[in-house]
Amino acid sequence: MSLRNLQTVIRAAVKYFSQQGYTSQKALDIWSGRISEAAQGSMISPEEASAQIARHLSAVYGRVMRKVPKHMQALQSTTAGRMGPEMFFRRIASLPELAHKMRNELDRRVAVNADLIRIRREESTAATLRRFKGWVSSIPPSGTPTPPSDETNLLMKEFRKVRFEANRLNIDQGHKLNAALNATLAEGTGAIAAIWHSNWRQTNYKYREDHKERDLLVYTIRGNWAQEKGLMKVGPDGYTDEITQPAEEIYCRCWYQYIYNLNRLPAAMLTEKGKRAMAALDNIAAA
Repeated sequence: MSLRNLQTVIRAAVKYFSQQGYTSQKALDIWSGRISEAAQGSMISPEEASAQIARHLSAVYGRVMRKVPKHMQALQSTTAGRMGPEMFFRRIASLPELAHKMRNELDRRVAVNADLIRIRREESTAATLRRFKGWVSSIPPSGTPTPPSDETNLLMKEFRKVRFEANRLNIDQGHKLNAALNATLAEGTGAIAAIWHSNWRQTNYKYREDHKERDLLVYTIRGNWAQEKGLMKVGPDGYTDEITQPAEEIYCRCWYQYIYNLNRLPAAMLTEKGKRAMAALDNIAAA
């Protein structure tokens, strides 16, 4: 079946009740059943939908995993001067565990989306039936002069709206997975802070006002190695675990830029020990 078939069924149902009026619950149940069947048939099967989102999320996972070697190479080039070599070797040892965590994140989200797809299918049909039954129940026994095409278009609009939301939901799940994987990678490889980036400047993007206010703020990752060594302190913007995370809220497309080295932090976030350590490293580099 297709959307065209659903439209044909809805058009026939609207025409019937416009001419006959609402006189029988049995007739309403029959037509509601026909609309429900056509609506279900207009969508791809749950199995295919699940397979599609699994492919989409797997592609997101693949893109993140492919950048891991480059990420580690970049860390290696800056570690000896800013963290000490022991931090880098600790990271290397954690890579198998890190890869395992990231794979688990993918598997978990694929499983969750199977349920989300089922729920959205049910919601799209239920929304259309609610509007249809509400319209029918308002029709007098003598029928209605309302042009059938008007109500048909409204019912189809309702169905398409929910289908569109389902597509947006799938895209949103990709953003959520990407953010979760990057967070796992960053925290597992020694990130010490994160800069919030909002897309509030993007045309037609429905940003959240509080997310706009976070733009370019620097949040500390609690318990990071620099804190443990007494080299940095939490800044005025607080910790990452005190706010919602990028992409955590529905349709959020904000993202973190992670900070790994002391020289990337605002001066106010360095302790006196951290400032002395930075000065010593700068002197060594200048020698």
